[in-house]
This record gives sequence, structure tokens and C-alpha cells, in this order.
Amino acid sequence: LHKAIRRQRQMCIRDRHTVTGAIAILLMFVHALWAIWTYVKGTPIEKRHFNRFSIVVWCIWLIPYLIGVYLGMRLHV
Repeated sequence: LHKAIRRQRQMCIRDRHTVTGAIAILLMFVHALWAIWTYVKGTPIEKRHFNRFSIVVWCIWLIPYLIGVYLGMRLHV
């Protein structure tokens, strides 16, 4: 029973890693497009807004990254 619960928990973490990873990739794509547009045509105000958005995107990106680190560490225990 203990092994089954552990296996179920690991699958739940992997699913979270997959979902948050897909969201992070989508956000990074939008981030890249917005970065190009801001660099080419952006005003100083738009560049400040982009900077705020950039920080949020990178923080969200860290979630699947850290889950992946956790999963990788668990494989070597």
C-alpha cells in the first residue's frame, strides 16, 4: 500500500510538471514575441510594462524547472 501511494504521488508530481511546463513554454513564446515587438516599436512606458511581465514569466517558468530538479534528485536517491 505504501508503494502504491508513493507511486501515485510521483505521477501527480509528473503531471504537474507536464502541465506547468507546457504553460511555461507557451508563456516564453509570448514573451519572446512581445520582446521583439517592444524592442522594435516600443515606447519607454511599454518597455517598463514588458519588464514587469518578464519577471512574472520567469517566476512562472521556475515552477516546472524546480519540479524537474526535484524529480531528477528523487531518481538518484
